[in-house]
Amino acid sequence: MSLMDSIRRSTDSTVMRLIFGGIVLTFVFWGAGGAGGDGVTVAEVGGVMITDSEMNRAVRMAARGESLDDAAVKELTREVIEQLIVEELLKQEARKVGLEVSDEEVARAIIREKAFQDKEGKFSEAQLEAVLKSMNLHRGDFEERTRQDLLRQKLQNAVVTGVIVTDAEVEAMLRDQLTQLQARWVLLSDNALLPNVPASQAEIDKKLAEEEKLVREQYDRELATRWSTEEKVLIHKISLRRNLDPGGVDDAALKAKAEQVLAEAKAGADFAALARRWSEDLSAVNGGKIGAMSKLQLGDAVAEAVFAVPDGGLSAVLETATAYEIIKVESRTPAKVTAFEEARAAIARELVQKEKLPAFADETSKALLAAWTSGGAAPEEQLRALGLQALESAPFSPAQPRLPGAGTSEELTTVLAKTTTPGLLPQVFNATNGKLLLEVTAVEAPDPAMLAMFLDMGRAQVERERRTEVFERWLKDLRGRSRVVQTYTP
Repeated sequence: MSLMDSIRRSTDSTVMRLIFGGIVLTFVFWGAGGAGGDGVTVAEVGGVMITDSEMNRAVRMAARGESLDDAAVKELTREVIEQLIVEELLKQEARKVGLEVSDEEVARAIIREKAFQDKEGKFSEAQLEAVLKSMNLHRGDFEERTRQDLLRQKLQNAVVTGVIVTDAEVEAMLRDQLTQLQARWVLLSDNALLPNVPASQAEIDKKLAEEEKLVREQYDRELATRWSTEEKVLIHKISLRRNLDPGGVDDAALKAKAEQVLAEAKAGADFAALARRWSEDLSAVNGGKIGAMSKLQLGDAVAEAVFAVPDGGLSAVLETATAYEIIKVESRTPAKVTAFEEARAAIARELVQKEKLPAFADETSKALLAAWTSGGAAPEEQLRALGLQALESAPFSPAQPRLPGAGTSEELTTVLAKTTTPGLLPQVFNATNGKLLLEVTAVEAPDPAMLAMFLDMGRAQVERERRTEVFERWLKDLRGRSRVVQTYTP
């Protein structure tokens, strides 16, 4: 997707949708090229100069509302120049073949535009003026743009006249879209395969000897997240909620109740039983068990009190924004930092495994495919040994395989489009997130009645696509045989 397309897709304004509207090519520049004016020439099209002032105006209009860095501005400017060139070519070609747009046609197009209609769907002069003012557009300039857009549409219609779509073509497209497949599939992702990649001690020692600096750099990057653990306390909690009653609660009474529960716990009552009876937290079903928590997870106010409680001890009644809480500290795990000397071998092993991973993934996927082919079913035992499993898909279109987590695969989509019967696909597919093995387990093709039901809608879609293809080919030919000199490239 080009930067221009991205800007168009992200534009919510009705007016911007109006200006960016079109059938095949969408430009904000109709009337800009060849308009004359001062500026340095950036391109010449059939003797008509396109200036930098026209280019800059079009870039500003196309990028309105978007914050772009230098690289994005250059990309947008390149696209703008090309589209200014194409628009001027289209205008010149329209004049050559004698196409014109009358004032009446311009008026009808503006009146029909929904952006200029009131709540009753009637054209509103005031609405038109308000929209143009918000876009800083003069009425005459906008009408000229509308005229040129209609002229382009006339030219496009003339180019695609004669495009014929047969019933067979429409039915073929409908079969592709309406056919539903189901599959059993396996994703061999890098993360799943990496622990299985063999790495000998000799390979690890060599990595440490030759690339100690690389190993150290990875350790430093992972020190805070992987090689360090915070002190944690294993806790149970009783929580009396202060925010459950929409009409408000008697806060003093609720706190008194919490103090009473704490007194029972201190007197030797079973904390888990008290939690199941009184706690209004989801952990109540587990006797108030929360698990191991760090200071960061508990929050500053609660953490200070909880971490001061000895193992086996109870906190006071703690007041939070939503509850009165009683915490029992069961045990604690001290903070720990794994030294580089302890971590270096594990890191070196991973580096070796990552280097060998592509070859391992290729060999493993081919071996699994061979086992699947010879055995007639997914090799469950081999998959389990690798930490993998075969998954069942929901029904999907061949053009859009629904394989959660696998990403996309153009290879697979191409093969599925030609698949008419169930069976194991005899190749390994490269997908965004790994390698794919897939067995089609069901193929449900549309029956003649369904094809007939969608025939008219399908014909319109195929005609649009075919006309677009014809026009784009014609446009490419026009660009190639015209005299165009571009004197500036961002």
